[in-house]
Amino acid sequence: MKNIKLYFFSFILSLIISLILIPLIRKLSIIFNIYDRPNDIKTHKGNIPLFGGLGVFLSFYITLLFFRFYTHFPTGTLRDLRYILIGSFFIFLLGFIDDFKKPKGLSVKFKFFSQFLIALLMLIAGFKIKFIHPYYIGYFLTLLWIVGVTNSINIIDIMDGLSSLQVFIAAMSFLFISLPSEHIYVNFLAAALAGSIL
Repeated sequence: MKNIKLYFFSFILSLIISLILIPLIRKLSIIFNIYDRPNDIKTHKGNIPLFGGLGVFLSFYITLLFFRFYTHFPTGTLRDLRYILIGSFFIFLLGFIDDFKKPKGLSVKFKFFSQFLIALLMLIAGFKIKFIHPYYIGYFLTLLWIVGVTNSINIIDIMDGLSSLQVFIAAMSFLFISLPSEHIYVNFLAAALAGSIL
């Protein structure tokens, strides 16, 4: 765990960036009257300024890019990190457009199809469940996991802080599980995500 100080710094840096960006984005949402309004499904109180996820995403991205150039990543992990950044960007973009088109948003079919294509990209890039045989079952479960997690987080985004809390718990769990193995890019990802979502 020789890099634990760097992981902590990753967490703090993403947290600071998030605390700076989210209030600015919130003010812009208020100025342009862009709100997530309560309805039969969403039970949050009052109108919530949209695009808070943009601040989370940018703080996560900026932190990872900073450590990409500041830290020496082991051979092979940069490729993995690159595809994670690409995949997360497309998932974010899909959610951003869906929010922007409220109240109707994107169609369910379009969102599922887009998520499937992004999950397929990650699968082709080498992100797959490898300990299950025959291998094609692992491929199927990988696609199901990526699309399923994406939608499960979206589904519970109906109350203030509910989805954020779940993502924070998941990120911290990944970090503590991965710490002993020194999977450096996994640890940086988890620490940056936890800090940006907090």
